[in-house]
Amino acid sequence: MTTQSAEAQAALSGGDIERAEALARQAADAGEVDAHAILVRILSQTGDLEGAETHAQTALDHQPDDPITMAYLGSILMAKDRVEDAVGAFRRAVDLRPGDAILLNEYGNALAAAGETGQA
Repeated sequence: MTTQSAEAQAALSGGDIERAEALARQAADAGEVDAHAILVRILSQTGDLEGAETHAQTALDHQPDDPITMAYLGSILMAKDRVEDAVGAFRRAVDLRPGDAILLNEYGNALAAAGETGQA
C-alpha cells in the first residue's frame, strides 16, 4: 500500500512542489510521521521558515536521530539568524552522521558565523 508520504516524496522528486505539499499536509494530518520531514524540505524551499521549523520540531520529536532533518533545522535557524541554535543543530547532525562532508561543511559554516573560527 502506498502512503500519502510516499506519494508526496515522489511528487517532490518529480518537481511538483504544490502537489507534494498538498499530499504531505494530508499525510501529516493523517498521522504519517514521515510527512513532517517532507514538509520541512518543501517549506524550506518555498521560504516558509516558520512552518518549516514547526514541522522540523515535530519530525524530530518522533525521530530525534534523523541527521537530515536536524541539518534542515540548522539551515532554517541560520536563515532566521539564530546562529547559536543552528550550531547546536548542526553539531547534533554531525554527531549522528560524523563522516558526512556536507554536514561537516554546514557545521563549520555555522561555527564561523558564530565567531568560532578556530573551531570551524
